[in-house]
Amino acid sequence: MLYNDIEKQLEYSFKNKNLLKEALTHPSKKLEDKTIASYQRLEFLGDKILNFIIAQELFIQFPQENEGAISRRHAHLVCGEVCHEIAHKLQIIPHVIFSKAQRNDESCNHIKVGEDVIESIVAAIFLDSGLENTRKFIIKHWKEYILQNKNPPKDPKSTLQEYFQKNLKQMPEYKVAKIGNIFVAKIFLNGNEFQATASTKKDAEKFVAKKVLETITP
Repeated sequence: MLYNDIEKQLEYSFKNKNLLKEALTHPSKKLEDKTIASYQRLEFLGDKILNFIIAQELFIQFPQENEGAISRRHAHLVCGEVCHEIAHKLQIIPHVIFSKAQRNDESCNHIKVGEDVIESIVAAIFLDSGLENTRKFIIKHWKEYILQNKNPPKDPKSTLQEYFQKNLKQMPEYKVAKIGNIFVAKIFLNGNEFQATASTKKDAEKFVAKKVLETITP
């Protein structure tokens, strides 16, 4: 496997190329070869490192905000959508090592894969060269998201709840069903059905709330 292209995209050169290979290996690959290490362990570590460094940076960047405001910023910055956007910008997903069956599966959730792989790469950089280089990588690629919101962002579910309470005097009701490995969330509003899918119940509800908001927000 050649690593030059992805290392250029990441703007980081690994001393231990095996860490990069592991960070790019989808769990489905283990079905073809059980001796292969997938990115799952790295994803676990990378998630914790990302959460810590983003929390530290928000503490520094927004000294006047209380913990609730910083928490909303933090939740937005480490969510699957932002992680996937960064993975997409860095053109990481084409380098992911899938099993043959998974690679041809059109139902593969690339948002979840993007989130997982960017977290795995964070962990791989940490193990390869330590916390300072990891912090530089995260701040470089998350900086525009950290600074783009003047006010702390609200998640779609909270915003939709406020709309329902103010305008309909009720709470939004989510109907969620699991079909295979995918969660399907639905909301009905003004006789219209809105639907979204995701690999987790939480994300499915968030995505369907976002769809509703797009139709009611000027």
